[in-house]
Amino acid sequence: MKQLLLLCFWLGSSALALAQEAGESPEIDPRLYAVYDASYLSNLQKHNPTIIQRLNYYLDHAYYLTDYPAEKGEPTFQTIAIEDLDHFNILLLEKEFGLTRNFEKQTYYLIEGTRKVLVYHSGKRFNEMLNEHLGRTPSDAAKDR
Repeated sequence: MKQLLLLCFWLGSSALALAQEAGESPEIDPRLYAVYDASYLSNLQKHNPTIIQRLNYYLDHAYYLTDYPAEKGEPTFQTIAIEDLDHFNILLLEKEFGLTRNFEKQTYYLIEGTRKVLVYHSGKRFNEMLNEHLGRTPSDAAKDR
């Protein structure tokens, strides 16, 4: 029984290693098509899959939502409208409202009609999170530039 389990584990590991060596392209998140041309995304997928991985991760991890504390008074951040806080495309919001983020520090946007704030992670923190997600060290990431 132990030998069978060991064999299954070895075959699974080998298959995973072969798939990675073959350079399987990452799937394109469908939300990217709302912002980018399909041929552009296809070209990235084929020739620079790391950018697809980055964009896919960005859609859900570049920001977080939080409540603005009442004790801080009224927020003075730029206001943006988000219809459905549970389902939105951050890249479309960036395009629609001209949202930007700072590489060194977090950026804040007030969500219209609420006391909620969309908080962008700093660009530096986002890169750290992405590298951790992809299992890359900083030197690995530098090779992709």
